[in-house]
Amino acid sequence: MSNMIGNIMNKSARLIALMHRVTGWLLKKTRNELARKDERYENNRIGPNVDLGTAVLQGGCVIKHPVFLRGDITIGKYSTLGPECVLHGGVIQIGNYCQLGPRVAVYALNHPMNRVTTYVNSTLLDGKLKTSASDETVIIGNDVWIGYGAVILPGINIGNGAVIGAGAVVSRNIGSYEVAAGNPARIVKKRFDPELIELLSEWEWWKLDPDELKKHEEIFLEDVISNPEVLRKYLKKIAAR
Repeated sequence: MSNMIGNIMNKSARLIALMHRVTGWLLKKTRNELARKDERYENNRIGPNVDLGTAVLQGGCVIKHPVFLRGDITIGKYSTLGPECVLHGGVIQIGNYCQLGPRVAVYALNHPMNRVTTYVNSTLLDGKLKTSASDETVIIGNDVWIGYGAVILPGINIGNGAVIGAGAVVSRNIGSYEVAAGNPARIVKKRFDPELIELLSEWEWWKLDPDELKKHEEIFLEDVISNPEVLRKYLKKIAAR
């Protein structure tokens, strides 16, 4: 008798576990179907388990799963967020053609340092301390590459064409076409000489759509570090038009 009862209990436990899995799958499927009615899914590639919040996507973006977005966030055209990215806080602006690797974190929110506690969740004092947190602004320019696991702290500006190394903690502004790495992040080098940086900044190629950029394919495929004069000549020709 005891064996029979044990078998029944085991079967019941397995059945309950199966029901939980099926219910979870159905809830997840329903959430994803509801999410895809969001117009942001029409012109962007967004993976499952992505929490977009109120983020504005300007088109052609690729948001891989899972990603968490909270705050006044704008992501420019054709920019990509890798898996497990977190963008959280006040105002976060990302330009066109940016690539954020997996687990990049961008924070635009500071906790209070002038109170007894830095804790601002609703659990304490009915959430009255939430008003002590200060929203900041983070601006990431166009054509910026941010490597795996980098952290961008509140109030930071990153210029066009910059590169942030994997694992970097960015606590100071990074200029256009600067390469930064380390914790805290330091400028390692500039990608191009000052004249080329100025010419690239004047061209603003990131304002063009991929179809328009096809006519510039030759220069995009060129090794312009080994042959900077090729790029210089090309950009001066564009500037003269």
